[in-house]
Amino acid sequence: MQATFKFKGRSSHAAASPHLGRSALDAVELMNIVVNYMREHMIDEARVHYAITNSGGFSPNVVQAEAEVMYLIRAPKPSQVKELVERVVKIAKGAALMTET
Repeated sequence: MQATFKFKGRSSHAAASPHLGRSALDAVELMNIVVNYMREHMIDEARVHYAITNSGGFSPNVVQAEAEVMYLIRAPKPSQVKELVERVVKIAKGAALMTET
C-alpha cells in the first residue's frame, strides 16, 4: 500500500521569528524517526519505505509551511499491511500533534 502524508504548518523567518512558525518539515522528520523505531516491532517479512517528496522549499532560514512524505508499506498478507498502515497513520497524527501542523 502506498500513502502520501502532507503536513501544513505556518511559515516564519527562522532567525527573526522562529517562534511564530510551525514546521511541516519537522513533522515529516519526526514521523520518519518514529516509523524507523516501529521497524523493530513488526514482522521480519514486512517492509516500510519512504521518500520525502516535498521538503517545503530551498531556503534553510525559513520555517517550512508545507512538507510531504510518501510511504510504501508491504507485508505477506493484506491484514498485516492493514495493521502496519494503521500504525503509520497514528504516527503521522502524533507528528502533527507534536508540531501543531
